[in-house]
Parts: sequence; C-alpha cells; structure tokens
Amino acid sequence: MKNIIYQKINFTNFHKTFFFLAIIILFGCKDSVNEIEIINKNFSKAFVYTIKPISLEDRVNLDIEVVFKGNASGITEVSLPVDKYGTDNIYEAVASFAVENAIVKTVFKKPEIRVLEHKPNQELVINYTISFDPELSSTSSFSPIIESEMFHFFSPQWTLRTGNNEKQYNYSIQFKDLPKDWVAYSNLTQGSDNHFIANVKQKDFKPFIAGGNYRHTLTTIQGKPVNVIISHHFKNDNLLEDVTRLMKIQRDFLDFETNEHYLVSITKRDRILAGTAIENSFVCLMRKDAQKHKVLDLLAHETLHNWVPLMADIERDMNVIGSEYSTEFFNEGFIAYAPRVLMYENDLISKENVIELMNKTLYEYAKNPYSNITLSKIQKVEQEGKFNNKHEKVSYYRGELLAFQWDNIIRAKTNNQENILHFVKSVISKALETGGKISFEDFHNIASGYGIDSKTNWIEHIQKGEMISLNNAGWLNDDYKLELKKDSISNISYQTFTKI
Repeated sequence: MKNIIYQKINFTNFHKTFFFLAIIILFGCKDSVNEIEIINKNFSKAFVYTIKPISLEDRVNLDIEVVFKGNASGITEVSLPVDKYGTDNIYEAVASFAVENAIVKTVFKKPEIRVLEHKPNQELVINYTISFDPELSSTSSFSPIIESEMFHFFSPQWTLRTGNNEKQYNYSIQFKDLPKDWVAYSNLTQGSDNHFIANVKQKDFKPFIAGGNYRHTLTTIQGKPVNVIISHHFKNDNLLEDVTRLMKIQRDFLDFETNEHYLVSITKRDRILAGTAIENSFVCLMRKDAQKHKVLDLLAHETLHNWVPLMADIERDMNVIGSEYSTEFFNEGFIAYAPRVLMYENDLISKENVIELMNKTLYEYAKNPYSNITLSKIQKVEQEGKFNNKHEKVSYYRGELLAFQWDNIIRAKTNNQENILHFVKSVISKALETGGKISFEDFHNIASGYGIDSKTNWIEHIQKGEMISLNNAGWLNDDYKLELKKDSISNISYQTFTKI
C-alpha cells in the first residue's frame, strides 16, 4: 500500500445540505415530495458513489467518493476491494484513502480492513483512488482491464464493503467529468446519463462498471432498454449491429418478460475468448482476432441462461451433491445448440459455422476421457472434490448431441414447421406456470408430444453414460454427410460432418 492518507475534517452544514440535495438529484426524485421525504428519512440506508476517471499515459485511475452514515456505535469497519475473480491482493491498487470526520485505523494482519472511529450515526465521506497496474490484467481471465482509454471492473474489484449484508440499502453510482467521447456503463438500473441506482441487500449489490472509448448503442426490446458496448479495438466490422440484432431476435422469439434492463459489454483481452453472465448483463472478454461467429455463439448461449435455468429449471434433489449433473444436459447442452439454430435461421451465422461448431463438439466428446461416465460416478467425483473441467464438459457435449437428434425428430414430426427452439420455448412456458420449475415428468411429456422418448434417452446417456452416436446428418443432409474418422495421434475414432 502506498500514499495512504488519513485526515479528519469537520462535516459542515454546507456538506450536509449539499449531500441531501445530491441524493434527491441522483435518485431522480424531481418534484415528488414523498420521494424526497423517503430519501431524507432513510439516509442511514444510502450509499452514494461518485466516480471520476482520470486518463493517464498507461492507465485510467478512478477517483471515487462514497458517502454514507456510520454506525450508531461510532465504530464502522470498511473493507477495501477484495477480488473474487482471481486477482490477489487487489486492495493494493488503492493508492490513496481519506475519510472526512473520522479517525482511521488499520488492523494487524488484515491489510484490506480499515476501522473508522467517529461520532454515532455520523455522515462519512470516503475518498479513495484505484490505480490498477495494467500489467496485472493478465493475472486471470476476469482481472480488471485497464488502458489509457478504458476501464473495466467487476464489483469486488472496486467497491468498499461495510454494513449488514442482509440489510437493504439505496445505492447510487454517478460518473462525472468523463473525457470527451467517453461513455460509462453499469449493470445497475440507469437513472440518467452516467448515473445508475439500485435498492438491494448489500450481498446483492454487485455493480460491474466499464467506461472509456467504447462504441455503444441503445435499443428498446419489448419496451425495455438493452445497451451494447464494445471497446474501441473492434471498429472495422458490424459486430455491434449483430450483437444488438441477436438480443432482439432472442427476446422476440421467446417473448417472455425478463430483465427490466440489460447490458452487453465486449472488451478486448489478449489470448482468450471468455464470458460471464452476471445480473442484468453479459460481460464478454475476447482477443482481437476472435472469429465473430464464435463470439456470437458464446453470447447467445450465455444470454439464453436468462431463461434456462433462471426461468425454467428441471426439478432435482438440491440436497444431493452433484444433482445438477442430472439436468445440465439441458441447461448447458441444449442451451448451447438451440441458439445456433436461431442465429442460422436469422442469417447471423452460416451453415458452415454450424458445422464447424458441431464438428468441434463431436471431436471433443470422443476424446474426453470421461465421455462414458455414469451419473453416479460424476456425482461421487464432485463429492470427493475431484471434479474438473473435463467432467463438466461431458454434460455440454451430451446435451448438444441429444439436442441435434431431437431437433431432427421435431422437424420430421412437424413437417419442418417447428424445431428444437419450439421445444425449449414449450419447456420454459410450462416452467413459468409453476414458478420457474418443471418436473422431469412434464419435461418428458413435452418431448413425447414430438415423438421423442426422452426418458429412455436420459437413462441411457445421462444416467448410464452410454455414448451418443448420430444416425445421420439430419437437417444438414442436403450439403453434408456423417463420416467416421480416426485421429492419427490419439488413435481415437470420432464422427464428423463432411461436405458432400
């Protein structure tokens, strides 16, 4: 830690007046007397952040102010940022820390903790600067991303933590003095330009923030705002337009209410293509040369999780460790394959793209050492703490291949009037009737309506782990056929689609 500043400054009436006015403005109370009274009355439940990005030669520093009411005891403990995304000791990026109207003390062997001594229920103003070394961005896939023209932080990488995790608070984040042509966004509700708000329990306050020279667009889908931002590195293609179109196509097809607002953030990170779905947002990190269809494939899969399993989860015994592997064939595998059909039908990806992705699945499935693992064994591996990525991927591969088989059955049954997308939509609709859960019996009944013996499929390939072999090229057979090949290095045989 460097340049730590402790200071004690009287909190004047001017400060108090200004703070309450700021609360009123930031929360968009306008002319509503009732809202103003509520904000003033509940000041003890408010945290107001103001963020000023400072562009330097090699990075962007964040000058942050947070205003809140201290504890009635006169002692308030504050935690500096502690990253849960793999960046160790991120609190060392706090280059300065100053508190108005309080004495600050450190804690032995807890360098991330500050103890503030103040008058009971004192309004506190903390000013701190985050100066993250861009060289540390490679620490993990989800470390902060910092350049001279942009910043990108997940919640625990920049926020302070204090108060009761189970208590509900008003939160406000205001970006100020942005350089020309910069934008700033968060996954919180947008109150106005560069201003975001939330009213949640502290444990649910998870504000992702990003800003800088991003390309951005705002569209309204089913009456709800969807923001797409893409870092300045990706300027010479129509990625922004295609991502926005994908969001609209997906929501228009499913036509279920979800997310009062949504943010898609795409930022350059060298050597990887990764993403994570967080509340009201999908955050994608991609190398500059990533192929667009793979970016769209990742995005379509992850954003579909807003419906499956969040709105449609197959019931299972939650008390059994590893029970999720009885349903991940659908939650992950089907939700990997179905969006490809949607994108292909809407000309976002080509048939060649679909084939490339299918062939990768067939090859990876064949060479996976656990491709025939039983459900009981994979649950035991989880219980013993020996579960790894190869175990996890088995569910994806099985689900993708079963989805392809079921897709062909559905197309044949309905004379090409329906496909796997309609099955997924039916599952979601049924689950919504019962609070977001669907029984295996109802799941199998929906499949049976299309002539699919899903229960037998589940027993054979999920429970018993029998290998899945595709019978034919299905809806792809006009241009492709299935062949069996052998890998010359591993000597493993695998199915693959080849051009006719």
